[in-house]
Amino acid sequence: DFIELKTIEWRILDSHYGYVRLTGFYKNTVTNFKKAVDEMEAKDPALKGLLIDLRNNPGGDAESSFGLSRMFLNPGTIVSFESNFPGLNVKITANGEPTYRWPVVIIVNEGSASASELFSGAMQCNNRAKLIGRRTYGKNAVQSFLPISDDAGLYLTIGHFFLPGDVSIEGKGLIPDLPVDQNIGEEELLGKAIQLIKKCE
Repeated sequence: DFIELKTIEWRILDSHYGYVRLTGFYKNTVTNFKKAVDEMEAKDPALKGLLIDLRNNPGGDAESSFGLSRMFLNPGTIVSFESNFPGLNVKITANGEPTYRWPVVIIVNEGSASASELFSGAMQCNNRAKLIGRRTYGKNAVQSFLPISDDAGLYLTIGHFFLPGDVSIEGKGLIPDLPVDQNIGEEELLGKAIQLIKKCE
């Protein structure tokens, strides 16, 4: 049988703030995210902000993270891709009006990697969101798999993503605006996240 993984969940927290948890970035992430927000707005028309939980989100489809970024960012740079291969250098941008203008706080930890770091970093570097949690994993390399034989292959690093301002997170990760201890309880963490998002209003 096919097993359908639940990759997104949401709920309304006290004081009219929406909470969305993403476990990965997939082809349908942007569509599912919009559906979740539509459902939250229908349940609470007085929604005032979003908490996006990317803890232990290993990334996945980078294009989905760019699509999600465009839903929040004004026109400008999301990330840049730089490679030693001619013709592969490109700048990924947001060009239209953002879908959502609420204040945003993103929850991260050492398990937040790759595409989740690109989204979080683009939001942080563009002053569109505050990060709370712990330093992220630190991966912005792009790799391509080259088969060598039936049972062997080679992962080749073909380039790196850079956040606005030519910021590299490779091996360094993102530093949260509000760091928290790893032993903090869930209720206390969300309470601190709500306090942080109120300062962004």
